[in-house]
Amino acid sequence: MELTYKYRIYPTKQQVSDIRNICGATRFLYNKMLEDRTQHYREKRQWKRLNSKPFIELYPFLAQTDPGALTWTVNRLNRAYQHFFFVEKTEMDRYRPESIAKNKIDKKYALLDTDLVSYPQYKRKKETKESYSTELKDVDVQNKRILLPVLGRVKIAYHRQVPGDAQLLDCTILKAKSGKYFVLLRLKLPETPKVDPQKALGMVFVPGGTIGVRSDGEAVCMRRQTPQQTKRMKQAYKTLRRRTYGSQRYEEQREYLASLYEKRANQRRDDLHKAARQITNAADALYLQKPDVRKRAAQLKAARDRARVWDESWYTLFSYVRYKAELEGKYFWGVPENFPTYHFCSACGTFNREPEREKWVCPSCGLQMNDAVNAAMNLQHMAEKYIRELKELEQKKK
Repeated sequence: MELTYKYRIYPTKQQVSDIRNICGATRFLYNKMLEDRTQHYREKRQWKRLNSKPFIELYPFLAQTDPGALTWTVNRLNRAYQHFFFVEKTEMDRYRPESIAKNKIDKKYALLDTDLVSYPQYKRKKETKESYSTELKDVDVQNKRILLPVLGRVKIAYHRQVPGDAQLLDCTILKAKSGKYFVLLRLKLPETPKVDPQKALGMVFVPGGTIGVRSDGEAVCMRRQTPQQTKRMKQAYKTLRRRTYGSQRYEEQREYLASLYEKRANQRRDDLHKAARQITNAADALYLQKPDVRKRAAQLKAARDRARVWDESWYTLFSYVRYKAELEGKYFWGVPENFPTYHFCSACGTFNREPEREKWVCPSCGLQMNDAVNAAMNLQHMAEKYIRELKELEQKKK
């Protein structure tokens, strides 16, 4: 599996200047290739192959920057085009099967009619968040300084060791909106052998004060934004509006406001990681309801309720639990949102077509409990059934 390790770095003034130059060069090359390919298609109705050599020869300053960053720029633009035009045959039928059949469009060059992808956009020069990816052979850290291409030795907060058996794929230098610099190392880790499952756990996501409910009855809660944080952000935003756009004081206030938002996001992410760790440690086989945020938000009428659903971070927690379980060799399944977990009784298995909200009352055995806990227990029973089948299969092999 692939993981990304994020470290904060503290570059010098010269290194900051080099980072800005590399970001500017990659942005310039990206926009030039995008403009050239778009214009070539409009004139000849053919897609031109992406090639950075003519632009490097035409603009000498590109040859003086990091060659690995330029290579990744070409790959990034090519990947953006692939996401927009090229899809698998099985995926094509999900979008525009009627129009493709009617106009006899070649599936290889079909235009997707979906909001998930869009045509590649030009990169803005005045973007407050900048980054570039480059090639890195190995992680060389000495005296709390990491060796990066072109930049040389950069001071780093090396808070966790990179596994020795991990394969380094690439690294990304990131400048956040708050003005902080980070290095992101994308690693490929070897597969972890599966553990012997003993305990099962189910979980469903619910809107409201809790983000989810486990089958053992425990609720997964998250910290909300405190009134002090909200007040501080509002005051910082009012101060920012009084500043002159583009001035030095405007940039300082903008970075301060971005740091407040970044702190709140880090707190939220830390809570999600801790909740995912507790869920992963609780069992060996995990059945989680895969959240469909769009469907849940569409069912609500009030705009405030829809905003709360979007702010629950359901899918983020779902992805955290998934990768932590895979990293430890545990079993994980995401049950679809439309699976009728809320319609079965966890005690006798009776199916109820129209159950009551927030309270489960079984028409057969008379069981009364919270509907979310009942649904989570149904997922736990599915996991326990899988554990039994898995052990029976192992016994037959022996």
